[in-house]
Formats: sequence, structure tokens, C-alpha cells
Amino acid sequence: MPTKSPTVSHILPELLILLAVAAPAGAEKPPERINYGAPRLLANLENERIVESSGLARSRRTDGVFWTHNDSGHGPFIYALNRDGEDLATFEIAGIEARDLEDIASFRMNDTPYLLLGDVGDNHARRETVSLHLIIEPALREDGEPTVGQIEPEQTIRFRYETGPVDCEAVAFDPEERKIYLVGKVLWHRARVYELPLPDDDFEGVAVAKPVANVPIPLATGMDISADNTRCIVVTYGPAFEFIRRSDETWAEAFQREPRRLMMPMRRQGEAICYGPDDRSLYLTSEGRPCPLWEVPAVDDD
Repeated sequence: MPTKSPTVSHILPELLILLAVAAPAGAEKPPERINYGAPRLLANLENERIVESSGLARSRRTDGVFWTHNDSGHGPFIYALNRDGEDLATFEIAGIEARDLEDIASFRMNDTPYLLLGDVGDNHARRETVSLHLIIEPALREDGEPTVGQIEPEQTIRFRYETGPVDCEAVAFDPEERKIYLVGKVLWHRARVYELPLPDDDFEGVAVAKPVANVPIPLATGMDISADNTRCIVVTYGPAFEFIRRSDETWAEAFQREPRRLMMPMRRQGEAICYGPDDRSLYLTSEGRPCPLWEVPAVDDD
């Protein structure tokens, strides 16, 4: 059978990617382009309470640990697991409503490991204000038995969007700029990226998230910024989209470029993604039981 020549539809996306990452003369060279290997299913999660994994974040306290939570209707709980899918912990977040938890971010700030839990879901775009809960990442038992406990958020941030109510399932945090980023979930047009500076601890009002970019990402369902603060991954029910930030620019500037499109494994309803301990490989879960834990590994050039 003769080999088919590549069509314009095959070539054009690659040309757009090359144009998008090309830096103008004099600009700092962007971080290296990661080669990703074939996705592999690591495990199905052991904890049967995880039925709608809607966010995923790697621990910044303990290597090899991940945190997840359910979608709406399952209470204010976060769960810890490892690469083998083993149940490591269940923590109830005291004093919060947990109306529609959609994503979780992890980071270190002032040398303290934190989790940021986003109660930002709004399927019909009717919520005038939504919430984010800043939590000091809890420690796990050292004997290997599952930890069960209750923790209180260090800060609850109520905010609104400058443009009006937004359906959002994707949240990330930049500890250097101390800014929260959110991507709207839309189908037919470019999604807005919003920026929300982290309010002071004693702030009691309603903060305002302002749009800083429009990105070509349909149905964004999860988001993460790498620990080295150079990469941002946004996932959808299908592929993921990766942005690269140079050290001489802000995330608001980096989001102006077209992202790199990455194929992800087929999931039942994929709503969660994060970078792994190597800051390169990607990890994903999906709603439904059994809940899978996928890895998309970074591989060497050869």
C-alpha cells in the first residue's frame, strides 16, 4: 500500500505549535520541550469513597503521595493515595460547605506545604460568589496505616468574577506571584483565564478575579502549575494543553501564546491532572468507580 502524504490538516497544527513557541529575537529561551511516552495505567484507587475524582495534586510534604477529592454531593473531604492506588488518608475539612468542589492545587509558600481546594463549580453560571480554601497540607501516619482526621482551612477566600458568574473546574496557584489562576469551562469559543491575587490573611470581603487571557481550550476540567513554575497544564475530557513560561515573563503573558496540545489516555470522565515529583510526568484520574490513576511519563530524547 503506498504511503499517504501528510495533509494540510495534519501539518497545520504542528506549524501553529512551532510558531507559538518561537521567541522573538532577544527574548529568553523557553524551557525545554518535554517528550512524553505512552500513557500507562498505574492502578485503580483502593479507597471506595473516591467515586468522582475531580481534582488531583501531588504532595509537597511527602514524596510519592497524591491528593484528590470528589465532585459535588460527597462532602468536604480530601483523600491521599500513592502510585499503587493505596488508601493513605481521609481528612474532613471542617467548617466549609463544599457546594461543588472541582479542583485542588498544591504548592510550597514560606517553606510550608499547602493545598488549595476550589469550590468553584457552577454548571449553569449562576453563582455570584464562589470559594477557595487554603489548607496546610496534613501529615500522614508513619506506620503506613490510613490516616483519618479533621483539619480546618487556614483561609477561605470568597470571590467573584469581574465578568459575571463563570463555570470553572480548573484552578492553579503561582506561589512566586502569589496569584491564583482559573480557566472557564466553555464549549463554543475561547476560554477566559482569570487571575486572582491571594488576599491577605485578614481579608474578609469578596475578592475579584479578572480576565487576563483567552485560550483555545474547550471544556477545561483541571489544571496544574509545575513546582519549578515554568509549565502549566490544562486538561479536558480529551487532550491536555501545556503552556510554557519563560523566567522573564508572567503567567498572564505566557497564556497569550497558543498552547501545545497533548493526547491523554481515554478516560470515562477525565477531570483531574497534575505534574509528578519529577515536575515533568503527568498524572490523571477520572470520575467513576473503579477510579483509575494514569501516568503519562516524560521520556528521554532517545
